[in-house]
Amino acid sequence: MVITADALHTQREHVTDLRARGAHWVLTVKGNQPRLRRQLAGLPWRGSEPDHRSAETAHGRREIRTIKVVTIAAGIEFPHAAQALQITRKTRPASARSGRPDFGHLP
Repeated sequence: MVITADALHTQREHVTDLRARGAHWVLTVKGNQPRLRRQLAGLPWRGSEPDHRSAETAHGRREIRTIKVVTIAAGIEFPHAAQALQITRKTRPASARSGRPDFGHLP
């Protein structure tokens, strides 16, 4: 079983309980865990290539998303952490690319 949860549930007690139940998890790290966030920022993100990239134009903007995955060998003080993912989203107005408005898929 894989559990996903927002930053509120990024707690050591929660993952210890999930591990005891045999579950895996994907958690968000935000400002509620400043020390953990600094540790994750120190991982070798710059040296890794994106594992996935997607681009989409919708709602008047162009969005490009990249995902990088890094295996955690040591240095992260969070129980049972094995991998970290970094999701980056860049947006710009759709018209900036072509110089004209993007009207979507009109018939």
